[in-house]
Amino acid sequence: MGAKDTMQNFFMGMAGQMTSGYGAKTVSTPMGPFKWDDNINMWVNTNNGMVMSNISFQDQFAMIDYGTSDGSGLQGPLAPSFSVSISPTSWGNYYDAIGTLGTADTWVGSSGPAGKPAATAVAFTISGAASITVSLSATVEFGNIQNILYSINNGATVNYSTPFTISNGNTLKLGLKPNNADGTSSIIVTNTTNGSVIEEIFGTFGL
Repeated sequence: MGAKDTMQNFFMGMAGQMTSGYGAKTVSTPMGPFKWDDNINMWVNTNNGMVMSNISFQDQFAMIDYGTSDGSGLQGPLAPSFSVSISPTSWGNYYDAIGTLGTADTWVGSSGPAGKPAATAVAFTISGAASITVSLSATVEFGNIQNILYSINNGATVNYSTPFTISNGNTLKLGLKPNNADGTSSIIVTNTTNGSVIEEIFGTFGL
């Protein structure tokens, strides 16, 4: 991003002005300028494209102490102590030992594909913040993935569409609804709060 754009974002944030007569307000934070996107209902960092749900954005905004300057300007969840860990340290995999074409719901288990009740429930420990925002993506060599499935705290099955909030202590199960899937596949779990990949889970269909 050029110096002109950076300065424009800075002054828009400081003055709380609109980017145009009808645009969304830009809010200046220690993470950079954020702008509300009505199309995806998320806060978007105009410098690097990082997205954050309204709940996570407000949680982090509220915990930042703007009255204290330590050189970095970061307090609360954005301080160096901010971290995320999962237990167990992996969801497992969904390698298909039978070798059938993927058409049925498949949940990730410690010993391979499982039904939802036996799927691995990974618990999140979040230090320095009340919650994070998680995004999911999936790839397959042939065919396609109709839906990525997830369940928080062993609740209802949700078809993934947009990033969602995981709070400290929550558990997460993952699965796929394949559509004639064949070949190698993976699910990528990303912490969109800081852009880090939590895990890439591997599997196969029809092999």
